[in-house]
Amino acid sequence: MGFEYGCERYRLKSLNMTWTLTSLAAASLATFVGLACALSMGSWSELRPGPRPVVDLTGFSALAPIDMHAHAFKDDPAFAALLKRLNLRILNICVVDKHNRGYEVAAPQNQKAREIMHSTGGRAVWCTTFDPQEFENPGFAE
Repeated sequence: MGFEYGCERYRLKSLNMTWTLTSLAAASLATFVGLACALSMGSWSELRPGPRPVVDLTGFSALAPIDMHAHAFKDDPAFAALLKRLNLRILNICVVDKHNRGYEVAAPQNQKAREIMHSTGGRAVWCTTFDPQEFENPGFAE
């Protein structure tokens, strides 16, 4: 009985090892195929002849759309021109996040958002928040 149990246990271990190797091989192959597809997509789009199609957005612009959630902190004339061309307005949101570099405090974001609001002629209005970490401490409101 002991010998048969040992043989069965060895066979199960071998079977598990075979499945593990098969799974690793399949995962590696899938990764390779996915990577090859992703890399070839860029070159495929470059091979298409002719200019890119022009999309008519007059219907979209006629709606006077408003994007109610944006995080735009780069003052760029091209961005302002895009908002104007699309007749688009955005609500630029400033958020304090101690774990996200550059967003640890509100003041720099608020300053950038104000600059963008002015450079876009008011098309990018903004709202802000405060750091809620110390909210329950006495003197927080001061």
